[in-house]
Amino acid sequence: MRKKIVVIVNVILIILMSIGLFLMFSKHAQRSPEAFVERGFRNFRYFTILSNVYSGLVAVVYIILLICRRKAESGTLMSILKLTSSAAVGVTFTVVLVFLGPLYGYGRMYKNANLIFHMIMPLVAMTEFVVFPAFESGKENAFSLKKCLYAGIPVVLYGSVYLINIGLGGSDGTYPNTNDFYGFLRWGYLAGILIFVVIVLMAVGIACLLRWIKKKLINP
Repeated sequence: MRKKIVVIVNVILIILMSIGLFLMFSKHAQRSPEAFVERGFRNFRYFTILSNVYSGLVAVVYIILLICRRKAESGTLMSILKLTSSAAVGVTFTVVLVFLGPLYGYGRMYKNANLIFHMIMPLVAMTEFVVFPAFESGKENAFSLKKCLYAGIPVVLYGSVYLINIGLGGSDGTYPNTNDFYGFLRWGYLAGILIFVVIVLMAVGIACLLRWIKKKLINP
């Protein structure tokens, strides 16, 4: 029964990702100077979108591994993928709630596809991670704190490309025609780098928090 529930949750993640992408490409998606409500492939420059797509693709891999019955061989890798993807959408959820929401308005941040990518899908992914093991063997779910460092990798990769792109192309212009589309450098490069470091630490911190909650649920 538990296995069926986990499969259903992963199918839900895939469906949510698909609906979000459909809405993102639909004719109703309009550019806005106040929020990230663009239409089409331009949305893939945002970590908030990429993190959810990553979570959805990890769910696809999970179901494929179940179908192929490669649980034992893939348990540790799957757990790390679930950890990093859950932490990534956790960053999205937190950044929107704490930074982008106040900056651009919660009404815009939680509308249409943004509601799925900024709130619903992150909450489902994080809940699945803390409540259910990747597979039923148990060993791969005993996370060490060192493994939580993996959660910083997606943010480091994205942040590096983001800062390099700004360094090469500049940050002039207003949204959406600016390389600094998150507005992190509006207070200067030093502040932007500091925000980048804080977000990396946030990803690791979220992974540690999810690990702690998971352990409490497994061993109350």
